Amino acid sequence: MNRISNFLIKCAGADQEILDACTVKEKNKFTGIGSTLLLTAVLASLSGGYAIHSTFDSVLISIILGVFWGIVIFSLDRYIVTSIDKKGVWWKQLLTAFPRLLIAFVLAITISKPLELRLFQDAVNKSMGEIANASISGCEADWNKERDKLAKSKSNLEDERKQKTEEIYNKDGIYTDFVKEQKEISGLNQTNQNKISVNNSIISRGTSYPNLTRNDGSIIYKEDGSPRKTIRRNAAANNAFKINNSLRSEINRNNIKIGEFEVQKNNRKQVLRRQVVTTEAQYTNQISGVQQQINDHNNKRQVFLADCTNRSNNAKDLPAQLQALSKLTDENESIAWASLLITLLFVILETAPVVVKLLSSTGTYEEILEAKEYAISMEQKIKISNLNDEINTVLKISSEKNKNKLEAELKGNVELLNEIALAQAEIAKIAVLKWKEEEIEKLQNSNNNSIVNSNIVN
Repeated sequence: MNRISNFLIKCAGADQEILDACTVKEKNKFTGIGSTLLLTAVLASLSGGYAIHSTFDSVLISIILGVFWGIVIFSLDRYIVTSIDKKGVWWKQLLTAFPRLLIAFVLAITISKPLELRLFQDAVNKSMGEIANASISGCEADWNKERDKLAKSKSNLEDERKQKTEEIYNKDGIYTDFVKEQKEISGLNQTNQNKISVNNSIISRGTSYPNLTRNDGSIIYKEDGSPRKTIRRNAAANNAFKINNSLRSEINRNNIKIGEFEVQKNNRKQVLRRQVVTTEAQYTNQISGVQQQINDHNNKRQVFLADCTNRSNNAKDLPAQLQALSKLTDENESIAWASLLITLLFVILETAPVVVKLLSSTGTYEEILEAKEYAISMEQKIKISNLNDEINTVLKISSEKNKNKLEAELKGNVELLNEIALAQAEIAKIAVLKWKEEEIEKLQNSNNNSIVNSNIVN
């Protein structure tokens, strides 16, 4: 039992030597912290191993990386707990621990998600199937969208070709005159036809069909036994009947003219045909290119949809599972609450060591540790102070040496300057004497020359 306790204390990052001098309560506190860190690391290993197995589908790789992930989580948690200092007021401790709590929260989410995937595996697989079906439908919609885009492009080119062709005819004065005449005559025919319809109503109201009789008043019968009928119209009906005959004759004459104009139009079209052919050829090439794209697109449909189906059905990696889980939590309130509770559970597990250490009062362990740290700190400060003294002494000795050396150099320089000054004085004295002698000699020579000149004059 002691071995297990010692192991858990080491997991908590506590100093065993200090704990030996503490109470049982202190040992139990760090044993609990160590067990929490160890269990969190074990859960992290299981969670990470499952997540890796869902990606690589290899037991060996899952075990190796799962254990590695557990060690990483354990190291981070151990660092978070051991780095929290119980010194100072509570809000400073909380401020110091806030980054650690944030890291613990992130780690909790990282650990909980793979376990959530395992707990809701059936629902996740069903959701992945729905996502795959939606993806396949999306692929088909994308394919149809591209097909419709090409078809619309082709239709636009055909409409533009038709428009450009009609512009050639509409800009030709002769052709447009034929069209104008045709429209006018057709409009006149329509007017006449409306008149005929009105007259037909008048004829219908003013026409009767009495039985045909002999002079004696007896009815004449047909071979089938039915009475023979005769037609009788009033004056208005007769007038309308005559007008209709005239209108129909005019319509027939107009139709002949329309036919003649149609022939003339076609003849003019033949004249304009070269321009039309050139214009249509330009658009026909473009339309053929788009049609080829449509054909290629249609030929690739089965391959495209098959590839999309395979990719959608085989998308079972971790991101796909997380997407399915997110979809489940959005659609199913029960799963959303369960996912939240699992995440909160791991948040509590991750933050428990930090929170326990923050909430626990300063115990014997912290006091001894603080005293030990203070002693080590003071010892290091003393060493630094002694080292500074030694350095200052060496610097002082070096400074004295430099000072003496400087003074000796200055003294030597003074003596040298004095000798130079004396030498300069002697040189100056000699120079003055020499100058004096030269000046006297010049004066003497000048006087002698004056005497000689005087004698010569006399």
